[in-house]
Amino acid sequence: VHLLMQELSEEQSSRNSEASEVERLIASISWQATVLKSESIQVKVLDEERDLLRHELGEQATMLCSQGKALEAEEAVARDSHNEWEAIVTTIQETRAKFTAEADEHASLLVEMRSECARARSERDAHARAMCMVHEEREAMAMEAAEKKQVLARLSQQEDALGAERARVQDFKEKHRFAEKRIAE
Repeated sequence: VHLLMQELSEEQSSRNSEASEVERLIASISWQATVLKSESIQVKVLDEERDLLRHELGEQATMLCSQGKALEAEEAVARDSHNEWEAIVTTIQETRAKFTAEADEHASLLVEMRSECARARSERDAHARAMCMVHEEREAMAMEAAEKKQVLARLSQQEDALGAERARVQDFKEKHRFAEKRIAE
């Protein structure tokens, strides 16, 4: 009996220790369950925050996508505007080059015109000098013609006087012949 009682006491001690171990395990499991419950709540909160962040990120992504499309449209407009400005600048450069070429051509033409004007001016001066000489020669010829007219007038007067003198001499000869004829008779 004593041995049985001792075995029962040892078994009871063993069961008490097992019960204590079970209680400790239950307490540990309860604590772990509490921790897991708390962690589950935190996970749920984190899931909700994740969903909220995912929604906000989706909205931001949509907004950024629309902004990106708007920026692409603005970039296309800016590219078109840049191309238009490049075309305008190219046109301006071509026009400037054409105007420069025309200005150079006009400058060369102006030089030619100036040389032509100088040549025409010298020819005009030479022509004016020649006309002056012709005018002087014409005046000299007019004076010479006037002098010749005066000489011709004097010669004509002298011829008239000689003609009158010849007529008087002829008349005298006729009278002298007539007289000699009468004397001879």
